[in-house]
Amino acid sequence: MTGKDEKDKIVEATQQTDTHTDVYHETEYVIPDSGVAIPTEAAVEDAKDWVDEENRK
Repeated sequence: MTGKDEKDKIVEATQQTDTHTDVYHETEYVIPDSGVAIPTEAAVEDAKDWVDEENRK
């Protein structure tokens, strides 16, 4: 697989909008071989804030 083919797979994966089962609502890209979504930094921060808030209850 060439670098362009791999980049195309990453771009296609980032255009997927079905994120209702994802832990993170925003992803930067998906690793093509494994399908693992890499979240944006903002999504990680939002998730951390949510967990912190839930733990205060």
